[in-house]
This record gives sequence, C-alpha cells and structure tokens, in this order.
Amino acid sequence: MKLHKIMALLLALLMVVPFAHAQEAAQASEAPETAQTETAEEPAEEPAEEEVPNYFAMVKTVDLNNEPFDGSVFEGKRLMINIWADWCPPCRAEMPALNKLAEEYKDKITIVGMIPEGVTVEEGKLVVVPEKLDLAKAVYEEMDITYPTIVPEEILYTLISQTGLQVFPTTWFVDERGYLIHIAESSYDEAGWRSLMDNVLDFMDTQAEARENPDAAQ
Repeated sequence: MKLHKIMALLLALLMVVPFAHAQEAAQASEAPETAQTETAEEPAEEPAEEEVPNYFAMVKTVDLNNEPFDGSVFEGKRLMINIWADWCPPCRAEMPALNKLAEEYKDKITIVGMIPEGVTVEEGKLVVVPEKLDLAKAVYEEMDITYPTIVPEEILYTLISQTGLQVFPTTWFVDERGYLIHIAESSYDEAGWRSLMDNVLDFMDTQAEARENPDAAQ
C-alpha cells in the first residue's frame, strides 16, 4: 500500500475542528434565519456521507515486549495516544498520573503510549529498534506502568509526519470513529490531565449527539 500518499489525503478527511476552537467555529457557522414562504421549495436531499474507515483500528504493530499488537481493539473506542521517549523527563513525570487515569477512565477512553524511536527506517521500511524497546520497558518496570505502549507502523508513522510532531510528550485524542480531535503538545499533572480529558470527552459527546440528532443541532 502507498500509505504515505493515502495518509496525506486521510489526514484532511480525519481531522475535525479541535475542541478548543469549537465554540468559535460554531459561532462563525451560524447564519441568520430566513422567513419561510409558501412558495419555498423543499431542499434537495444531500448525498449520503461516505463512511471513512477507522485507520487506527487497522494498525498492526508490536508492544514493548516486541509482541504483536492488533489495533482492532481500538474499533469503536475513544483513544488517548501519549507519544513519549525514554530520555524525556516530562514524559516520565506524567506517567504515574496517566497510569492512574487509564484505570479510572477506562470506560470512557483508552490510554495507550507510543514511542516513535522504537522504529527506524531502513531501505524504505520500518524496522523495530530492540534497544529502544528495552529502554522504554525499563521505564515501565521502574514506575510500574500498566497501560500499553506500542511502536508506530506505517499508518501511525505517516500520521506522525503529517501532524508534524515537535515535542515530547505529545498526545493525540481520537474519537470512536478514528477521527483525530485534538493534539496536546505538553505534559500535565493529574489535575491538568483530568481537566483536559473531561473537556475533550465533553466535546466528543456533543459531536456524537449532533450526529445522532442532526435536526436538533440546526
């Protein structure tokens, strides 16, 4: 598959209005009501929206033990993908809070880590770097972290490139359809994560309700 070309297009399809700008976008999209007349024509039916597959659920990769990880477990779930590195102090500092919240919020959102440095490109192919897996695994054992961390395969690696990863840690929030909703380029303490997670989840709920009841949103 030519995933680099595919994902360049998919990013445009999957990116939605970040929750932080939702109110501004909603205000900008409001149009004044127009009076209805007896001669008003009924609007033409809009074509059915083409369903976009959940590419996060198509991921096939490995975890820190270099064991297969099947992204199909992400199907229909909201995700919080924390992108980190073993040498990153802010990454390590927030991991105990994330570990606690992963259990507390498990019925609302799935937390998973990802280490881009766990792979490298050789002859145009992604190859796992066992030494980086060992370093990351040592962090997990030292801090008794239980939520999974995976390495990026082609889909995730391309999305990292398309979104322009700048800092560690960076966290992606993904809704149940596989749409990338928000990117947080910072570390947080427990209270900060709890506030951000609640806000993003509320935004996802609002968007889901609007999809289920489009007439009510008008």
